Amino acid sequence: MKGPLKGLDGKMIPPTNKKFEIEFCTVAHWKNGEIVEEKLFYDLVGMLKQIGAM
Repeated sequence: MKGPLKGLDGKMIPPTNKKFEIEFCTVAHWKNGEIVEEKLFYDLVGMLKQIGAM
């Protein structure tokens, strides 16, 4: 974590310089061969725990 991050409460979390791993899933809606909508799902709480913010 090299830069600041806005936390769940809206407060800024300063960089911790800790590494983290995160799994994610992308769900896309395609129309005529193009993505018209895309959503990204990931474990934000797990990431915050890894960087020491929780």
